[in-house]
Amino acid sequence: MATPNMAHMVAVLETNQIMNFIVVAVATIVVFDYLMTVQQELELFWKRRLNLSSILFLSNRYVAISYYVALLPIRFFPSVTQEYGPSMSQLQ
Repeated sequence: MATPNMAHMVAVLETNQIMNFIVVAVATIVVFDYLMTVQQELELFWKRRLNLSSILFLSNRYVAISYYVALLPIRFFPSVTQEYGPSMSQLQ
């Protein structure tokens, strides 16, 4: 018979799995967008002199990519931090 603590742990793990799917989906969209527009970025921003608008564009673009690159390992190795999911010791 499942205890209330076990039911809570199952609910947490199911929520983590759903969050992992969402993170992968959003990261896929970000990478897809990057790959589809990299040619335009090269032509419009990298071959010209930098100005404020190009700096804002590039920082916005690469902050988002960096965020998802950093987030994926955290989501898939939840024992690294308690904030993102239960550690293996909590599951036993």
